[in-house]
Amino acid sequence: MTPVSPPLSKPLLAALAAAALAACSGGSGDGAGLGAESPANPDPGAGGKAALVASGPIAGFGSVYVGGTRFRSANADIRLNDQPAREADLQPGMVVAVFGDLDDDDPSQGEARRIEMRDLLRGPVSAIDVAAQQLELLGTPVQIDERTVLRGFALDSLALGTVLAVSGERRDDGSVLARFIGTRPQAASEALLRGPVAAHDPDRLQFDLGRVRVDYSGASVLELIDGLSDGDLVLVHGRMDGAASSDTPPTDAAPDRQPVFLAERLRELERDEPPADRPLRLHGRIHAVEGGGVYRVRERRFAVDDATLFRFGGVEDLVRGAEVIVLGRADPERRLLLADQVAVLPRVNAAVEAQVERIDREARTLTVLGGLEIFVPEFAGHGRTDDAATEAARRKDNDDDDESGDDEFGDDGRADEDDDARNDRRFRLADIEPALAVRVVGHYADGRLVAHHIHRSRLRPGRAFVGGELQRIEPDTQRFALLGLAVQSDERTRFGEGGAAAFYRNAASGDRVAVYAAWDGSTLLARRVRHGAADTEGDDEDDTPPRLDRVDPERDNEEVDDEDAADDAAGDGDAAPAQPSPSNGAG
Repeated sequence: MTPVSPPLSKPLLAALAAAALAACSGGSGDGAGLGAESPANPDPGAGGKAALVASGPIAGFGSVYVGGTRFRSANADIRLNDQPAREADLQPGMVVAVFGDLDDDDPSQGEARRIEMRDLLRGPVSAIDVAAQQLELLGTPVQIDERTVLRGFALDSLALGTVLAVSGERRDDGSVLARFIGTRPQAASEALLRGPVAAHDPDRLQFDLGRVRVDYSGASVLELIDGLSDGDLVLVHGRMDGAASSDTPPTDAAPDRQPVFLAERLRELERDEPPADRPLRLHGRIHAVEGGGVYRVRERRFAVDDATLFRFGGVEDLVRGAEVIVLGRADPERRLLLADQVAVLPRVNAAVEAQVERIDREARTLTVLGGLEIFVPEFAGHGRTDDAATEAARRKDNDDDDESGDDEFGDDGRADEDDDARNDRRFRLADIEPALAVRVVGHYADGRLVAHHIHRSRLRPGRAFVGGELQRIEPDTQRFALLGLAVQSDERTRFGEGGAAAFYRNAASGDRVAVYAAWDGSTLLARRVRHGAADTEGDDEDDTPPRLDRVDPERDNEEVDDEDAADDAAGDGDAAPAQPSPSNGAG
C-alpha cells in the first residue's frame, strides 16, 4: 500500500470548524464524477496538468469559494461543458472541480489554475411537483432543497418541456439532489446524461445510468478509452425514446418501465487520481456507505480511520444523506481519499429573514430580532436561492453594463443597498451593515443559528420571516416560540385550514412552523403562520433534505399592505387566509 502522509496540523477544517464548533455543540451537506475527471487540456499556468485540489458546489464569489476554501481565479482556465468560459459564467451551486495549489501559509486560500463544470443532466422537463419541490428530466427525479439555486425560472410558473440544465449530486437510488438548475435555449440544447456505467450489456450495447437504460447501439460517435465497463464515467448525448422501454427486468428504482435514452454520442471521461502528496477537499452529501470505514460522495470514495479528526460530529454521523467537507490525501492503491479531517455539517432546520441590528465581524456573528444570534462560518454559501429573485438576477447577469435596469431586490421603495454588487455574487460578511436585511438558511443549535447560506433579503423594514421547529406553544395567550423567539398572534393573524383554533389545538413541540411577521423592535406579531409536519428523526434510509415552508417577500410586501388596508377599512380581521406561493428557498 502506498504510504499516506500524516494528518495536517491545522488546515481548512480546523479554521472553519473551530468557531462553528462552539456554535453547534460545544464539542463532541454535482455532478457524478466532477471531482474525479481529469482536465482535457494541460494546466495553462504551470506548463503541465495541475493537481485536483477541491470538488464541490460553488459557495460564492469574490474569487471562487469551494469546500470552505477561497480560490483566487483571475488566472484560471475556466471550462463549462468543455467550452471556454469566464468567472461571470459560473453560478452559485454549480458543482465544480478545481485544479491548482493551496497556499502554504494559509490552507484556507488557494490558487485555481483550472475550474471545470459539466452538467449532470440537460433536457426538457417532463414532470413538475411544486409541493414536493421535485422535477423530472430524462426519466430522472430531481429534488430541490433549501440550498438549490434556480436561475432563469420560478418553480411555480415552470412549463413542461422547458429545457433545464442540472448540476448536483446523483444519489444511490438514481435520483438527483440539485445544487443548481438553470434554463437553456430550447433550440440550442441537446439532451445529455452524465454518470457511472452500471449493468453493462456488451451484446445489446446497453447500460444503466441512474434510473435510465442507455442504448448506444445507434450511436454515431464513440470515444472510449479502453472498451466500456461498469463503473466507467461517461457523458452521453442523445434523446429519450418515448415509445419504448427496455426489456430488462424491473428494479426497485424503476418497478414498472425503465426509461430508455437513445445515445447519439458516447464519451468516456478519464478519471483523475491526485498525487499522494497533495491535499484534496471534497464537499457534498454521502450517498453510499460501503462499510469498513469507506463512504462515497458523488463518484469519489473516502475512508476514515482512527487518526481521522472529526469536527461537529463523529463517525456515527457519517450516514447516507449527511453533508460533509473532507480534507485528506489520495491513496492510489485503494483509489480513494484517506481523510485527515471530516466536518459533518448539521442538517438545515431553520431560516430567518430580518434586518441586521448588530454585527461582530471578529466573532463572525450577527444579531437580529432583538436577540437571535447568527453565526456565519467560513463555509457559509452566498448568492440568491429564492425563486422570486431569479428573473431579475438573470437580467443583471445577461446585461452587466445596463445601469438603468430594475433593482434586483424588487421595486419596493428602498434604495439600492450596493450599486457595485446588485447581484449577490460577491456578497460576503464584510458587506453586511446594520439595517441591511438578510436571509439566512441554516441549523439552529445551542441558542443560535449557524448559517449554511446567507444573502440579501428584499423584506421591508418592520417585516420578518422565521422558520424552524416549534419550541413552545401557549394557547391561552396565543403565543408560541421558535428559534428562541417569542411570537404573538392575534385576531388578524392568518393561519391555514382550521384557523387559529386548529393550530393551537394540534401543534406540538418539534413541528415545523413558518411565520411571516411584523417587527416593531420588541414584539414579533405573526401575520401569517404555516404549520408543517415534524421531521422523522433517526431514519438513516431517508436522505431527502428537510423542507421549511416560506413566503415570497416580493409578494408579501405588497399583499400584506393591501390586506392590512382592506382589514382596516372593513374593521374585520377574519378575512380568508392568503396562502404563500411555493418557493425553493427554505421551503
